[in-house]
Amino acid sequence: MANQQEAGVHDRQTFEAQGSAFLKQNISEKPEFDYAENRPPRTFKLAGRTVTLVRKDGTGRFRHSFDEQEVTVEALEGERAGLRFTTSYEAFEMAPDVYFVTYLASEKDSVAMALDLAKGVVTAVMGEMKEDGIVSTVVAARVEEIVDSL
Repeated sequence: MANQQEAGVHDRQTFEAQGSAFLKQNISEKPEFDYAENRPPRTFKLAGRTVTLVRKDGTGRFRHSFDEQEVTVEALEGERAGLRFTTSYEAFEMAPDVYFVTYLASEKDSVAMALDLAKGVVTAVMGEMKEDGIVSTVVAARVEEIVDSL
């Protein structure tokens, strides 16, 4: 990581911290529009749930196990089969059993998904930081299984 930072490559948290420091130094009053102010409150209703998703194009099956602060993601099938990681996430309940969930899958990959547990459908946007910018891919999936462990 130190070599990447020396070369000018930074992770998302470092970038956000630098942006916050810049704004604090250069803006003396509250900005006209504050994105965080308009976000709905975080929800922890996914804690204790394990949700298995299957991509509609048949290229992967993924298990998401949520606790209050972290999600463990496992690739069960597809080209990433065997991949497993745990990361922090944020979830917002947009309607009953409809969640907007975001997390960093790696230093260069992010996931933002609309997870509709009532209808069993998911739309995800997977972002990847590349040399020439951020590439976003939209993926449709279905909910295969929901297990409540609480």
